Amino acid sequence: MHDYCNEFVNAWLEGKEVEIPEFLYKYRPFDEHSFDMLENEYIYLCKARRLDDPSECKATYDLDDYYNIETGCVKSRAIDLILDYLRPYSTPQHFEIMRRLVNSAATPGGEISGSRLLMVAIDMQECVSGINVAPFINYIRDIPERLDKPEIQELVKTLFHKAESAHEEMGICSLSEHSNSPEMWEDYADGSSGYCIEYHTKGHKRSGEIFPVSYTDRRNTDIVFAILAAMIGKLVQELSNGEMVTDKSQYFSLFLTKNTKWQHQKEWRIIGNAGEKAKAPPIKTIYVGRNAKPENAERIKKFCLERGIGFTQR
Repeated sequence: MHDYCNEFVNAWLEGKEVEIPEFLYKYRPFDEHSFDMLENEYIYLCKARRLDDPSECKATYDLDDYYNIETGCVKSRAIDLILDYLRPYSTPQHFEIMRRLVNSAATPGGEISGSRLLMVAIDMQECVSGINVAPFINYIRDIPERLDKPEIQELVKTLFHKAESAHEEMGICSLSEHSNSPEMWEDYADGSSGYCIEYHTKGHKRSGEIFPVSYTDRRNTDIVFAILAAMIGKLVQELSNGEMVTDKSQYFSLFLTKNTKWQHQKEWRIIGNAGEKAKAPPIKTIYVGRNAKPENAERIKKFCLERGIGFTQR
């Protein structure tokens, strides 16, 4: 799912047509907003800081994660990032050989100097085809100098502050691919006493603002990582004469990634401004939980009958 999310965002950023599910589902408890939202046909975009995981949509930056300022050596995280860009040019077996070569040149602490990288450059070249590894070696060697440039440090700080403000200013409406998830009924529909709306999302005027959520144990919140990935991506495109498609989704993925413990949700997000009451997609069916109060179930049923919407009690 992590790769799918990145591919989806990259395609969207390039203006390509992207596919979203025809139907997505919103689980809710009955509260003072329920019938106002239904009758006035809107969805509410809550602040990103109110999401499940308190660390969601949070940004961090630490140049020390990428190089040792005292020794000038590059650290393993930066090396791994660059090696991943060489992966498409190598077989799985050769890629592992290349990774072992790089690791053999590193210190016990996982740092590597430019001179030691040059020692394994020839053997690395034998593991890839169709691209010259020398520019990558030079890039790794120059990372400390690149990240020390005032314009890069200023960019890091600017993006960090933008990401931090987005935590308050970005609005998100969470939807699910699941139409009848016991966990979702329990967690988001007040122990099955709430309801679930089936939205016809495909073709909705905001369908271009609906994105899949990626699930990973190591969610990247690092602005430096996003900038390095973008810089290396540019290098890859130049070396491959524009033939190699690079990942542009790193910064965007700060807002579309959750821990794997939430992967049962199969979440998609409508993104906009915090506090916005956005036009809701057309409703196909409303499902009422088995523990709903009779008066709530009856009112939903009446609402559905009057508008030709499907009604089901679970």
